[in-house]
Amino acid sequence: MHITYTFHGEPTVREFSQSEIIIGRPNPYLPPDLDLSSDITVSRTHARLWEEGGHVWIEDLCSKHGTYINEVRLEFPRQLNADDVVRVGETQLLIDVPPKTAHVNAPPSKKSDLHVQAAVNAEEEAMKAVASSKGLQRERLAVLLELPLKLASQKTFEAFQHALLEQTAQLLPASDQVTLFLRNRDNNKLELSGALSPKAAASITGLAERVFNEGRALAWRETPPDGNHRAGLYAPLVWREKVLGVLCADNNHGRSEFHQDDLRLLIAIASYAAMAVAIHRLQDAL
Repeated sequence: MHITYTFHGEPTVREFSQSEIIIGRPNPYLPPDLDLSSDITVSRTHARLWEEGGHVWIEDLCSKHGTYINEVRLEFPRQLNADDVVRVGETQLLIDVPPKTAHVNAPPSKKSDLHVQAAVNAEEEAMKAVASSKGLQRERLAVLLELPLKLASQKTFEAFQHALLEQTAQLLPASDQVTLFLRNRDNNKLELSGALSPKAAASITGLAERVFNEGRALAWRETPPDGNHRAGLYAPLVWREKVLGVLCADNNHGRSEFHQDDLRLLIAIASYAAMAVAIHRLQDAL
């Protein structure tokens, strides 16, 4: 892929051999392929470019200032045309696009309308999650404040995991499935560790892996062809700038809705869980 990017009138040309490119600035979770450090208005993980079926596609990764094509804000993954001008922050990008490219509205592999509604830096938000959640009921706040002690008091990892999943479901009543993914210490890959409702539809592994790689919490909503809405909140377990896993709360039936503060609440739960996972793994290593 051939990209020319211009910042403050200075053009730079880059060639990439891989089929997928992350645009952003240096970060400990998902280092960018196209590093635009000189532009501070570019998010750490800003946008993604990829090739599929001979075409070039682009999507915004819930960046703070957005991604624009011909000065129209990008709201969904879109195929690029040869004359499209992309802007991220204050940087303009021109991407070489095969001449046979024709514009369509969504990737050919897309089977349903899945939209990431929010992406939050979990490490920055965890400490203020409780204080800013003014809508928390007193009962939920009490459960949350007792959670660190409850998780730390579990003597086995199995007991800790069950307590975590159970308390998460109690704090997020709109969820009908709570899932924990953890990093395999041998190969660093994300693996399913446990689920509270194993008979329910599984969490979306691709989104869990995205949270794991980026270190950012996500809120998403999906409308499948059958019209049965699904939604989810996924938060990374971050400990000392390392992601240990992902905690997922899914709503598979659309009977109830997640509230505005629920994502921050899940971030707080995940931060407590990360500490407990680190302690259990340290004990196992002794």
